[in-house]
Order: sequence, then C-alpha cells, then structure tokens
Amino acid sequence: MSKPTQQQQEMIEKFQCPGCVSGSDTKCGSFEFFEHKEDFFNCSKHCPGTTVNLHQLIALGLPSGFNVCLRLEQEGGRGLRLPYIRLQTDKKPTFFTWLDIPVWYLEKDGYLFIKTYSPRTLLTAVEVYKGCTKDDIKLTDDVQFPRDVAESSTLMLSAGRP
Repeated sequence: MSKPTQQQQEMIEKFQCPGCVSGSDTKCGSFEFFEHKEDFFNCSKHCPGTTVNLHQLIALGLPSGFNVCLRLEQEGGRGLRLPYIRLQTDKKPTFFTWLDIPVWYLEKDGYLFIKTYSPRTLLTAVEVYKGCTKDDIKLTDDVQFPRDVAESSTLMLSAGRP
C-alpha cells in the first residue's frame, strides 16, 4: 500500500476526516490511503458520522450541496451510506461524457468541487480539484455545462437533468 504525499494527506484531513466516526485526522487508526491508478485518491475507510433529520448522513468537510452521503441498498434491505469522494491534487477535471455527467460545481478557497452523476450505475460522486477553475472542466458535445452552485439558492434536479 502506498503512502499519501503531504498534499494528499492535507486534503483527506480537510474534506474527509471532519465528522468521520473513526477520528478527526489520518492518525485515527482506521485511515487507509486509496489511490485509484492516477485518477483520484481518498481514505477508503471514511465513514461519516453526522446525522441530519435522524436518517441522512453528511460529510462535514464538504460544502453544502456536496456533502450529502449516498445511500446504497445492501442484501437483506439494510442501507449502506457512503460519500464517494474523489480527491485530486495536480490533475485537471476529467473529460466528462454522458456516462459521467457533471451536475453542478463550486469554486471555493482554491478548490473546484464538482458533483457528478453516472446514469449507468445510478451513483453520484463529489470530485475535489486543488487549484482548478470552471474553465478547466472539459465536456463532450452531448453534455451541458454544469450549474454554478454559488448562483443558485436551491439545488434541484428536474427529470434527471441539471
């Protein structure tokens, strides 16, 4: 297992560790660095522990609109909630297609947050890019440009499209 760089560790502690049931930093004892090829990295043992309305878990380290944790159904009807967070330090946003649709984005404190939706798997993800702007987002012709969350007071999807 590889070790995170200082910059990767700082991003994990800033965006995943707050509110995690395992601890508030990467010295929690459960920390497990995961790097998917060279596409993204995160802590694979992250488990959000903050509850809203008694049933919705949120990841405290992410801004509003990006912090709601996904719910997946397991066998036996038990629900599993997980935030699918992809962190990036020195890479530009991936080339988005209709298989991985950027829904909305936010530029904040030197980071670019992009909420994506994958219609083939019905999963969402939050991508966090350090040092990127909306001008770095690359789209194919069949994908609309995502909405800027800072310009909208509500985040809603209508008919599955932004």
